[in-house]
Amino acid sequence: MKKIISVLLVLTMLVSFPAVIAYASDGDYQTYYVSYEVQNKGCYIHPLDGYDQYVEPGADFKFTIEVERDADGNPKYTNAMAIVEANHKTLTPDEHGIYTISEINEDTNILVYLTFEQGKGNLAASILVMLKQMFKVIIEVIRSIIIGNKT
Repeated sequence: MKKIISVLLVLTMLVSFPAVIAYASDGDYQTYYVSYEVQNKGCYIHPLDGYDQYVEPGADFKFTIEVERDADGNPKYTNAMAIVEANHKTLTPDEHGIYTISEINEDTNILVYLTFEQGKGNLAASILVMLKQMFKVIIEVIRSIIIGNKT
Protein backbone atom coordinates (compact mmCIF):
# COMPACT_ATOMS: atom_id res chain seq x y z
CA MET A 1 0.00 0.00 0.00
CA LYS A 2 2.86 2.37 0.84
CA LYS A 3 4.37 1.75 -2.62
CA ILE A 4 1.09 2.60 -4.32
CA ILE A 5 0.77 5.82 -2.33
CA SER A 6 4.41 6.70 -3.10
CA VAL A 7 3.86 6.08 -6.81
CA LEU A 8 0.70 8.19 -6.77
CA LEU A 9 2.51 11.03 -5.00
CA VAL A 10 5.35 10.95 -7.54
CA LEU A 11 2.87 10.96 -10.43
CA THR A 12 0.98 13.86 -8.88
CA MET A 13 4.21 15.82 -8.51
CA LEU A 14 5.21 15.13 -12.12
CA VAL A 15 1.82 16.22 -13.42
CA SER A 16 1.85 19.34 -11.20
CA PHE A 17 5.38 20.40 -12.13
CA PRO A 18 4.42 22.21 -15.40
CA ALA A 19 1.70 24.12 -13.53
CA VAL A 20 4.18 25.20 -10.86
CA ILE A 21 6.65 26.35 -13.54
CA ALA A 22 3.88 28.38 -15.25
CA TYR A 23 3.27 30.55 -12.19
CA ALA A 24 4.70 34.04 -12.43
CA SER A 25 6.67 35.62 -9.63
CA ASP A 26 3.54 37.36 -8.32
CA GLY A 27 1.62 34.08 -8.16
CA ASP A 28 -0.65 34.56 -11.19
CA TYR A 29 -1.09 31.55 -13.43
CA GLN A 30 0.20 32.48 -16.85
CA THR A 31 -2.27 31.02 -19.32
CA TYR A 32 -5.15 32.48 -21.27
CA TYR A 33 -8.40 30.73 -22.14
CA VAL A 34 -9.73 30.51 -25.68
CA SER A 35 -13.49 30.03 -25.64
CA TYR A 36 -15.63 29.59 -28.69
CA GLU A 37 -19.25 29.99 -29.56
CA VAL A 38 -21.10 29.08 -32.75
CA GLN A 39 -24.30 30.95 -33.55
CA ASN A 40 -25.70 28.42 -36.04
CA LYS A 41 -26.59 24.79 -35.54
CA GLY A 42 -24.57 22.48 -37.73
CA CYS A 43 -21.35 24.48 -37.56
CA TYR A 44 -18.39 23.40 -35.43
CA ILE A 45 -14.98 24.72 -34.37
CA HIS A 46 -12.13 22.19 -34.27
CA PRO A 47 -8.75 23.14 -32.74
CA LEU A 48 -5.86 21.64 -34.72
CA ASP A 49 -3.92 18.81 -33.12
CA GLY A 50 -1.58 20.16 -30.47
CA TYR A 51 -3.67 23.26 -29.75
CA ASP A 52 -5.53 23.54 -26.47
CA GLN A 53 -8.01 26.10 -25.15
CA TYR A 54 -5.48 27.02 -22.45
CA VAL A 55 -2.77 29.06 -24.16
CA GLU A 56 0.53 30.37 -22.81
CA PRO A 57 1.20 34.11 -23.24
CA GLY A 58 2.35 34.92 -26.77
CA ALA A 59 1.31 31.53 -28.18
CA ASP A 60 -0.92 30.93 -31.20
CA PHE A 61 -4.23 29.08 -31.47
CA LYS A 62 -5.16 27.39 -34.75
CA PHE A 63 -8.51 25.90 -35.67
CA THR A 64 -10.82 25.00 -38.53
CA ILE A 65 -14.54 25.47 -39.08
CA GLU A 66 -16.67 22.51 -40.14
CA VAL A 67 -20.20 22.64 -41.48
CA GLU A 68 -22.48 19.68 -40.85
CA ARG A 69 -22.65 17.13 -43.66
CA ASP A 70 -25.57 15.14 -45.06
CA ALA A 71 -25.76 11.34 -45.26
CA ASP A 72 -23.71 11.37 -48.50
CA GLY A 73 -20.91 13.36 -46.89
CA ASN A 74 -21.70 16.61 -48.71
CA PRO A 75 -21.84 19.91 -46.78
CA LYS A 76 -25.42 20.59 -45.69
CA TYR A 77 -25.08 24.28 -46.53
CA THR A 78 -23.28 24.61 -49.86
CA ASN A 79 -24.05 28.31 -50.04
CA ALA A 80 -22.96 29.18 -46.49
CA MET A 81 -20.05 31.42 -45.63
CA ALA A 82 -18.55 31.49 -42.15
CA ILE A 83 -17.89 34.81 -40.45
CA VAL A 84 -15.29 34.27 -37.73
CA GLU A 85 -14.34 36.80 -35.06
CA ALA A 86 -11.81 36.68 -32.24
CA ASN A 87 -12.32 39.39 -29.60
CA HIS A 88 -14.40 41.44 -32.08
CA LYS A 89 -11.81 41.24 -34.89
CA THR A 90 -12.71 39.40 -38.08
CA LEU A 91 -10.45 36.48 -39.01
CA THR A 92 -9.86 34.97 -42.42
CA PRO A 93 -8.56 31.46 -43.05
CA ASP A 94 -5.36 30.63 -44.90
CA GLU A 95 -5.39 28.71 -48.19
CA HIS A 96 -5.92 25.45 -46.26
CA GLY A 97 -8.96 26.74 -44.33
CA ILE A 98 -7.01 27.16 -41.09
CA TYR A 99 -7.74 30.14 -38.85
CA THR A 100 -4.91 31.44 -36.66
CA ILE A 101 -5.01 33.76 -33.67
CA SER A 102 -1.41 34.92 -33.16
CA GLU A 103 0.39 36.06 -30.04
CA ILE A 104 -2.45 35.62 -27.56
CA ASN A 105 -2.01 37.85 -24.51
CA GLU A 106 -5.54 37.85 -23.08
CA ASP A 107 -8.52 35.55 -22.74
CA THR A 108 -9.95 35.19 -26.22
CA ASN A 109 -13.48 34.51 -27.44
CA ILE A 110 -14.06 33.09 -30.91
CA LEU A 111 -17.50 33.69 -32.40
CA VAL A 112 -18.70 32.02 -35.62
CA TYR A 113 -21.76 32.87 -37.72
CA LEU A 114 -22.91 31.26 -40.92
CA THR A 115 -24.25 33.65 -43.49
CA PHE A 116 -25.94 32.62 -46.71
CA GLU A 117 -25.92 33.96 -50.25
CA GLN A 118 -28.99 36.01 -51.04
CA GLY A 119 -31.72 33.99 -52.71
CA LYS A 120 -30.07 30.67 -51.89
CA GLY A 121 -30.37 30.49 -48.14
CA ASN A 122 -31.57 32.28 -45.08
CA LEU A 123 -31.60 35.98 -45.97
CA ALA A 124 -32.76 36.92 -42.47
CA ALA A 125 -29.63 35.33 -40.94
CA SER A 126 -27.42 37.30 -43.33
CA ILE A 127 -29.14 40.57 -42.45
CA LEU A 128 -28.83 39.89 -38.72
CA VAL A 129 -25.11 39.17 -39.07
CA MET A 130 -24.61 42.37 -41.10
CA LEU A 131 -26.52 44.45 -38.52
CA LYS A 132 -24.52 42.95 -35.68
CA GLN A 133 -21.27 43.78 -37.48
CA MET A 134 -22.42 47.36 -38.09
CA PHE A 135 -23.45 47.72 -34.43
CA LYS A 136 -20.02 46.50 -33.26
CA VAL A 137 -18.26 49.02 -35.50
CA ILE A 138 -20.43 51.85 -34.16
CA ILE A 139 -19.74 50.77 -30.56
CA GLU A 140 -15.97 50.66 -31.25
CA VAL A 141 -16.06 54.16 -32.79
CA ILE A 142 -17.99 55.53 -29.80
CA ARG A 143 -15.64 53.75 -27.40
CA SER A 144 -12.57 55.19 -29.14
CA ILE A 145 -14.09 58.70 -29.04
CA ILE A 146 -14.82 58.39 -25.31
CA ILE A 147 -11.36 56.99 -24.53
CA GLY A 148 -9.76 59.61 -26.79
CA ASN A 149 -11.51 62.40 -24.88
CA LYS A 150 -10.32 61.10 -21.50
CA THR A 151 -6.62 61.24 -22.37
